[in-house]
Amino acid sequence: MTLRWLKTAGWDLSWYVPLAAFVLLWVFPFGLRYSLNDFRQLSREFTWGLFFSPAADLCISTELFFMFLPVLWFISTMHAFDGELFRHRYVYCLLLTVGLFGVLFVCQFVIDQSWPFLVDDQSAERLRMIPFLSFGMHTTRPAHL
Repeated sequence: MTLRWLKTAGWDLSWYVPLAAFVLLWVFPFGLRYSLNDFRQLSREFTWGLFFSPAADLCISTELFFMFLPVLWFISTMHAFDGELFRHRYVYCLLLTVGLFGVLFVCQFVIDQSWPFLVDDQSAERLRMIPFLSFGMHTTRPAHL
């Protein structure tokens, strides 16, 4: 896709540019900072068992998706100004924006519930193998919000 959509956008850029600026300047740095902080925590508590833990695989892949989701939003909303979607560009961009925040909350839940390091009541650290099951233990993940 080229920058041909800029020619057809016209006055629509007056609402699209602030929306894109909000997403790319507020949501993207938040997700990037959040994920990099989690990766720093994972590197501090590193163990070779992370490579064999499905919970760690799910957590890391969701973190990567969480980091680059606003960029995917930006690329997909550009298609609203080109071709068949031009007539429904307002609805399309609104649904994508609401969907972006919905998916970000789902990603937060998945990351929280698949964090690979757990601590039991006796302060013994365990490696979570099955995502979403903690068996009464709590995570070592720092609170971000």
